[in-house]
Amino acid sequence: MSLSFYELAAEIASLCCEFELMERLIDSVIEQAHSLLEKVNVYCIKIQSYVFQNKPVEALDIGQTLLHQFGVTFAKSPTPVDIQQSIQEINELIKDRKIADLFDLPVMTDRQILAIIQIAYALIPPAYNSGSILCPLLITLSVKLSIQHGNTIISAFAYANYGFILCNLVKDVNAATEFAQLSLQIISKFDAKAIKPEVLLVLGGFILHRKSHIKNILPLLQESYMIALEVGSTKFAGYHARTFCNAAFWSNQPLVTLEQDARAYYNGLMQLNQVGLANHCRLSWQSALNLLGFGEHPCILSGEAVQETELLPQLISDNDVSEL
Repeated sequence: MSLSFYELAAEIASLCCEFELMERLIDSVIEQAHSLLEKVNVYCIKIQSYVFQNKPVEALDIGQTLLHQFGVTFAKSPTPVDIQQSIQEINELIKDRKIADLFDLPVMTDRQILAIIQIAYALIPPAYNSGSILCPLLITLSVKLSIQHGNTIISAFAYANYGFILCNLVKDVNAATEFAQLSLQIISKFDAKAIKPEVLLVLGGFILHRKSHIKNILPLLQESYMIALEVGSTKFAGYHARTFCNAAFWSNQPLVTLEQDARAYYNGLMQLNQVGLANHCRLSWQSALNLLGFGEHPCILSGEAVQETELLPQLISDNDVSEL
């Protein structure tokens, strides 16, 4: 009970951006814990705090160290060959089964495997944001563990992300769509509303527009933003806002509407202390202002929303590849 109390307090401190307090609470849990399994939750909170602070490299470092303690290691310098090999391993695990058949896998119960997939789940966002090749390897690891040991709530996120890999690397949009459908079925099976924003982000941001116009995903992203706020997932509320602004920019939305929406999302995310993701909305906001003729220079993002000369060095320093 004591450890659970400290875990909850650490998570609340992280969400409130009270990171020094969070560190003290996490240290208390680590000191009192009797096993590595009892430390996993607070380490994942720490990883999440690095994401909040726009420090993806630090998040990956601590996560890989933790995975290593569970016997999971990746090549020091992974290559595309490693990704292709992991995809082939998944194909061999599925064999002659249909993708939809994975819905009938038993529920995952192995605590060690549950811990590994929880850590991988926490690491996928910072890996993606930093452009790390670990991102697809973390995804395929989660899918393989689900097929081998059964489904868990996090499997929905893994299957959705694997659909993203199939779109980009294998160019198999049909299989990707099947994995997307599987992820939604897993959410329904486990009544997993808390993870729904994560899954809908992947579907809306990376898969569904492959078969329909990008403007069709805008209502889904807006709805998912509200769901994320409802379940307290401020991080993924930020991801949905960022994805919405990007999709709206490329979907021929009226510039006045885009400017208003991007401004609103920026202000909302700043209130949630999601500064890094708010900055992305700010880029869309200033882009709209430039195209409306309100920028200081048509080809430089400088004006009411942002000053490129101030933001660019910070993005480079943070290795924020997605915003760069």
